[in-house]
Amino acid sequence: MHGINNGYPKEYIDSYIESIIPLFNQYGFKYIFLDTLWNRYGISFERIADDIQKRPQGWWDAITERGKIEQGALLRNKKDVPRIAAQKILCDA
Repeated sequence: MHGINNGYPKEYIDSYIESIIPLFNQYGFKYIFLDTLWNRYGISFERIADDIQKRPQGWWDAITERGKIEQGALLRNKKDVPRIAAQKILCDA
């Protein structure tokens, strides 16, 4: 879900997952895929967008660490402008 939200192609995401799972298993890490959690708790991209739309005007400006979140989004997100991507990250949490 994270890769999809950031605009990465499915082939890239699948390749990453295929390469990381053996490492998790090798070192005894437990893991769960975000889509499993999203399905369990009814989270969707539509729900996140709806949540953002329902927020009061100025809500983003009240987020103390918004600059850091936007900077991370600028570096990783291939789909949205940093402010929108950062808001999706925060509402996704």
